[in-house]
This record gives sequence, C-alpha cells and structure tokens, in this order.
Amino acid sequence: MGFLRTFVITCAVLLAAACSSSPPIPNGYYTNKATASELLVRGNKIEFRVPAHSELTKRSSGTYNYHLRPDGWVRLYGPADDKYFLWVVGESLWYWNGSAFEMRNKRDGTVVTYTPAPQ
Repeated sequence: MGFLRTFVITCAVLLAAACSSSPPIPNGYYTNKATASELLVRGNKIEFRVPAHSELTKRSSGTYNYHLRPDGWVRLYGPADDKYFLWVVGESLWYWNGSAFEMRNKRDGTVVTYTPAPQ
C-alpha cells in the first residue's frame, strides 16, 4: 500500500508541475514605434511601458507576473487596486505568437504588435 500511495502522490505532483509551467517568453525588450511603447520581459515578469490614455492614472509603467497559456494568451496578474493595471494593461487582451506580443483592444478589436527591439 505504501508504494501505491507514493506513486499516486508523485504522479499528482508531476502533473501539477506540468500544468502550472508555461513556455518562456524570451527575456528582452519588445517595442511598438507607432505608439512609443515598450515591454520588458524578465523571467516571469513583464514591465509595461505603455502610455496611459486617462488622466485617472499618472503612472507610465507597471511590472506584473504572467503565465503563458498554450493558446498564446498571456495571463497577467496585478493588484485589484492598481489603476495602471486595470485601465492601461487590462483594457486589452495580450497574446504571444511565438516571436512578438499582440495587444488586442477589448472594445474595438484593434491589434498592436510589439516586436523584439533591435540589439
């Protein structure tokens, strides 16, 4: 009975680890020159340097944890009281297509692409 229990627990831990890991987005800068915006990826965090289009937030950047889903959707984690996260980062859906970020506006569907910055 001890072996079976150990085996089941080991399988559960390995399955949980596999489900929680996400393919990495390469570290570095990603830019969109038309909007004068950039993203900086460092490990499991993305720093957004996207201009705010609202007077309600005075910040011009924010750093948040992310999880990359298999379909390319970048799930972002930010505080519920962070106005920059809610009104600037959260007004769009963020995707990773394997080489660049796509920011899809939730209201009008506009897509803005962020490509790796030249080295």
